[in-house]
Amino acid sequence: MSGREQPLSSIEARAASDCVKSPTDSPAVRFLIVTGDQLMRCGLRELLEQETGWLVLAERPKNGTEAVLQAARLKPDFALVSVDPFFMGEAAIAVAGFCAIGTRVLVISNHFPDALIHAAFVVDVGFLYKGAPESEIIEAIHNLLQKKPVMPEAIFRRLSRPPAKLTRRETKVLRFLVQGNTSAQAANALGVSTRTIDGHRRTIMEKLGLLKYQDLVLYAVRHFMADP
Repeated sequence: MSGREQPLSSIEARAASDCVKSPTDSPAVRFLIVTGDQLMRCGLRELLEQETGWLVLAERPKNGTEAVLQAARLKPDFALVSVDPFFMGEAAIAVAGFCAIGTRVLVISNHFPDALIHAAFVVDVGFLYKGAPESEIIEAIHNLLQKKPVMPEAIFRRLSRPPAKLTRRETKVLRFLVQGNTSAQAANALGVSTRTIDGHRRTIMEKLGLLKYQDLVLYAVRHFMADP
């Protein structure tokens, strides 16, 4: 590092000045918005900044890893994650990372695969369906800030049920795949065809309610299945 400090962006400067308050002021609530949907992003920013003392620090990280790095640098109190099926794996990575660094999260989506739900430590993460009225979003944020649960009944039932059970062969195939082996390498090691391995992978993802390979890797990491 050079000894010269980098200048703050306008948003970061606002955030820093917002933290310098008199003892009678209410502390600011600082937000990170994670979504690739421009209309949703603009709508959420406008909604949040209508509330006194609420400040959006950053928005639209490129992927889940960048979102977590932004959160680690800017230290927001809260992250709003609006996702679609194409961002589901990245959203799960982001949610798990936010939980690890103590950032509360509200996930807004129409689809909640098990990988996304189980990436959350339930106390600090809430879930809402897209289309929820603005008043419900604001209420959900207030509830999460007070460590109150925010979760549709259908998701609560899914968290309460036992996890899907994989067969011994499916577990072995999953271990091989998430350790970086190709389908051909897994097939050679297990003495089966590549088509059989691909069939096992599809079955595993269907059982676990996963959409993308990234979701599968995250599931394996969370269940200590990615170790050699």
